[in-house]
Amino acid sequence: MPGVVSPDEIFKGFSQNGYSLYADVKLGEKKKWGTLARFDYYNPDTKNILKKKNHQDIQKRLILGVSYRLVMNNMILIDWQKLSHTAYFRPDAKIPNEERWQATLQIKF
Repeated sequence: MPGVVSPDEIFKGFSQNGYSLYADVKLGEKKKWGTLARFDYYNPDTKNILKKKNHQDIQKRLILGVSYRLVMNNMILIDWQKLSHTAYFRPDAKIPNEERWQATLQIKF
């Protein structure tokens, strides 16, 4: 029965699964420019202990970006991320999706 946790499962983590796909392509002769793409899929409750319907709590993340290597392994990265949810926190409302732009300066020393 969904929503019921047995005493044996109280201190165990939920059965979960997920995967990530990642690609990073270097461009140009000196390979200073790069593009990246990443996709994450995560199901935190595969046995549906918390939900009545299957796959109501799936999270998907997509990241697309461009990088430029400054000196050595120091680089600047600009990327766009989208996180989508299929979970409902109320019967009539879904968890809102998130979108953002991000700039990162990576300094390696």
